[in-house]
Amino acid sequence: MSLAIEVLRGPAGLLYGSGGAGGGVNVVRARLPDTLPGDPFSATLEVRGDSAMDEHTAVGQVNRTLGGLLLHLDGYRRETDDVSIPGAQVSDRLRRQLEAAGEDVPTGRGTVPNSASDAWGASAGATYFGDSGSIGLGYNHTDTQYELPAEEEALIKMKQDRFD
Repeated sequence: MSLAIEVLRGPAGLLYGSGGAGGGVNVVRARLPDTLPGDPFSATLEVRGDSAMDEHTAVGQVNRTLGGLLLHLDGYRRETDDVSIPGAQVSDRLRRQLEAAGEDVPTGRGTVPNSASDAWGASAGATYFGDSGSIGLGYNHTDTQYELPAEEEALIKMKQDRFD
């Protein structure tokens, strides 16, 4: 997914509200660009993996220009399993503290339980560029779920639908 990231420091951060006095980060997505691209068609696909989390990720986007109209589609999918670790789930120091407090000591090895995640998202945008300016409409959906290692069977589910 094509994007630009602006880091705003000092007075420029105030453009985004009074809470931005310390600075801010502005992420500009490709679904509603400021200028018409030179290429009438572009597409990208990226596939990633990670052995520590058995991660599988795919990201793609397509841009198509029809005269003064730019159409944009992008999406991603990411899945991970529990994080693999080379030893015990708790350190020797924590083990001693738990034993001294009379609490149960986790005996698992090899993974951090409840550290898996699952996320996907898709975006679409259309922008018309005319002689006097441009106008666009964009939509984005994200759906993310991840577990919390500190709590058994605890997870966070987040969904967002956004129109620009």
